[in-house]
Amino acid sequence: MARILFKRPGFLEPRPVFLVRHARVCRSCFAVVPFLDEQYQRKLAEEWDTLIPVAPDATPGTPPSPESPS
Repeated sequence: MARILFKRPGFLEPRPVFLVRHARVCRSCFAVVPFLDEQYQRKLAEEWDTLIPVAPDATPGTPPSPESPS
């Protein structure tokens, strides 16, 4: 089982979490494609506009991406 995490919308608010029970992984690039069950699909669709993505930690010397929230 895996979890898809997003940043907290406020200081004391809970972190949005979506559980993934099934996924596919590319054997050449190791990209993971999660498949949500119906309950989490509905929850994600309802909360999509309010979710804040978690940016990966930048590698030293790498310029930030224009789309990155960090």
